[in-house]
Amino acid sequence: SASCGGGECSASCGGGIQSRTRSCDNPPPAFGGAPCAGDAMDTQECNTDPCPVDGGWTEYTEWTECSASCGGGIQSRTRSCDNPPPAFGGAPCAGDAIDTQQCNTDPCPVDGGWSSFGEWSECSNDCGGGQEVRERTCTNPTPANGGAQCEGESGESRECYETSGCGQNGMQICFLESEGSSQCQGARDTCSGLSSNPAWTLGFRDDTDSRGGGCKYQWSIKQFTPTIKRDYRVCFRETEGSSQCQDSRNSCSGWSSDPAWTLGFRDDTDNRGGGCNYSWLVEERENQNRNSPQVCRVCFRETEGSSQCQGNRDSCSGWSDGGLTQVFRDDTDSRSGGCNYSWKLECKDSP
Repeated sequence: SASCGGGECSASCGGGIQSRTRSCDNPPPAFGGAPCAGDAMDTQECNTDPCPVDGGWTEYTEWTECSASCGGGIQSRTRSCDNPPPAFGGAPCAGDAIDTQQCNTDPCPVDGGWSSFGEWSECSNDCGGGQEVRERTCTNPTPANGGAQCEGESGESRECYETSGCGQNGMQICFLESEGSSQCQGARDTCSGLSSNPAWTLGFRDDTDSRGGGCKYQWSIKQFTPTIKRDYRVCFRETEGSSQCQDSRNSCSGWSSDPAWTLGFRDDTDNRGGGCNYSWLVEERENQNRNSPQVCRVCFRETEGSSQCQGNRDSCSGWSDGGLTQVFRDDTDSRSGGCNYSWKLECKDSP
């Protein structure tokens, strides 16, 4: 008979088989007739196009190194869409080829850093030598998360010298006249104010108008509470201004760091009238190079050498101990000439 129609393909792609059959009944063999020649079934390939292959992921690689050692970083791993690769219209792999995660999320160690030093403290002694300190803190930044502490000391100290609790402090010059003739008037035994608060001695008046005798002069330096970082000088003034009083009537010595005499003052009694009114003081100033307390002495000199000028014409006092210069005598009894006076202050480190 005729063939039956072809059957469905056994596969939708990649090659299948479909078949058809026929029967040996057209007519069937009979009365010893021969059977039909050939096969009752016929087959053929079908749907021979390759099947689509969907992509498949490989295993992930190892994680990369973390991008930061602390404080939170990122690490990644990758995979490939080739297990198998998509083909013949197959679908690509679903998802991402790169996977990331956070790593090393513990906070980083913070090493400590010093703040600036604070102000110096008050001196530990308010009268004399002591120590003053200043501090800093390990807070810039503060060590954290296992970070190192600050290196070095949190405080430092230095020597200081304070006089605020000492009461009186500084140097003063003292004057003494010891003959006491009628020529010698006014304050015959007087001291200046302290150099920390300068004030002139009381005035001593040398009056030669028809008076006799002479005057014996001496000076000394006294000290209260030695201080550091100070220079000193002695000053002289004459305030009457008669014809007897000549040359420099108001001058100061050099500072004790560079001693120098006052300018010369001349007491001239040759046929002159009036008198001279004298006073002295000691001043101080700051000198950062003076790191030890000072002791000082006043020196006096007379440089004209007339017969009026007697006794010790060049001498110095004791060192800050009240010790007097040697006696100088101004004698106007029928004597002529004049006397030229000057003073200076010398200081040295206290022993």
